[in-house]
Amino acid sequence: MKYFIVLLSFVITNACAQTKNLKTIKFPEDLERDIALSALPEHLRENAGIYIFNEDKGYELIKESENGFTTMVQRIPGMDNAFVPVAYDSIGQLHQVKRILQIGKWIIKGLDPNEIKKRVSKGYKDGTFSAPTQLGISYMLSPVNMVPRSPLGKPAIYYPHYMIYAPNYVHDDLGLPNFDWHGYQPFINNSGPHAHLIFRVGDDEVEEIREEHKDLIVRVEKILGKPLSSFEVPKE
Repeated sequence: MKYFIVLLSFVITNACAQTKNLKTIKFPEDLERDIALSALPEHLRENAGIYIFNEDKGYELIKESENGFTTMVQRIPGMDNAFVPVAYDSIGQLHQVKRILQIGKWIIKGLDPNEIKKRVSKGYKDGTFSAPTQLGISYMLSPVNMVPRSPLGKPAIYYPHYMIYAPNYVHDDLGLPNFDWHGYQPFINNSGPHAHLIFRVGDDEVEEIREEHKDLIVRVEKILGKPLSSFEVPKE
């Protein structure tokens, strides 16, 4: 009996640890699909490929791409309230998507975010992952970009934007100023082989995007339990 209690305690503790480590926001499949598609300009959505996040499999392809673009709601290791709808072109599918799919598998295994970061770095060094070698674009035009880093010190909604692959570039290489959350200047996000040059859209375009996707925003707010405005970084 004592052995059974000890064993049961171990199983419960281990299960709780795995559940705690699996930090990722959950969306109904239809909502996840619509969030993913909102990353793209309208003319590319109908024929785009779609991944959804499955808690048992990681990212799962539910629709093959017919136009060279594939979209997904990317999860951030260790951050259950950060999610970024990203659509990749054919160059991104060759180089970026493989890394994202593998990170998804590590997330569902409950790996520590720092361990995932180390494995990604190792993957670039040993050739498992590769950086883009030619010009390409990723779209992040969704009104619900809940990016992990913000001036608030926590995930916050960032403007719809375009990302141009810029592996291993830094701000100084392009003569760019320091990043301004509400500014219009392009900037380099991340660093190393999966860096991007970011161009945000203007305020008028932001309002047009929010109006187009107002029903989607309401559906996302129900999952978040808060209005989207509560995740915005205030202007000074």
